[in-house]
Amino acid sequence: MRQITLMLPILFFISGCLDFQGSFQANETLNLVHTTVFGNEKIVKIPAGSYFTEVGFSSENKLKLTFRSGDKEISAKLKLPKDLDFSNSRGEIYLPANRTGQLYHITGNVDTTTTRSRLYRVYEACNYTDYRVECRQVCDANGCRHICERIAYNRPGQQFVEYHFVTTERDIDLKFVTPRSNSIVGDYQGHDTQTEKVYQQQGICR
Repeated sequence: MRQITLMLPILFFISGCLDFQGSFQANETLNLVHTTVFGNEKIVKIPAGSYFTEVGFSSENKLKLTFRSGDKEISAKLKLPKDLDFSNSRGEIYLPANRTGQLYHITGNVDTTTTRSRLYRVYEACNYTDYRVECRQVCDANGCRHICERIAYNRPGQQFVEYHFVTTERDIDLKFVTPRSNSIVGDYQGHDTQTEKVYQQQGICR
């Protein structure tokens, strides 16, 4: 299997808004190197067991994992190097321990599926600005005079639109592997779905 190393600035640009949800199986107690907001590091222990786990990105170079089991919650932010090469040709992931500072290699794969809905043609509510000239009489010691001003009013209206939805589904598989024995000590399976409304035409609001 060809392995690809991820570069975090590009990965964050693509995945910064992603929030994978799934299950994590820790085959033994894991020791993850957690990086605080101040840049300090400490070990966060994940006891052996099964967890509902969210995986996302808390910043451009931090992978955030949140483990939940019953009423227990454990979070760890893994600092990742900024200068790793990136290629998404096959969606494979390889983050070696000697580059991340973790005690494990992080390997895996991301499968992405994109679908497009039918085209919708409807009228939608909108708002437009209506300008009117209004005059008033102003009187002072020098007499009375008319002052006219152009006033803007926000009006509700409707506009004809054409749009479709683009749904992107991503399945991620991450494994935590010990460098010496290549044993899989942690396995994560997660899923993320995002739907975007794409306008193809927007008429005049009136």
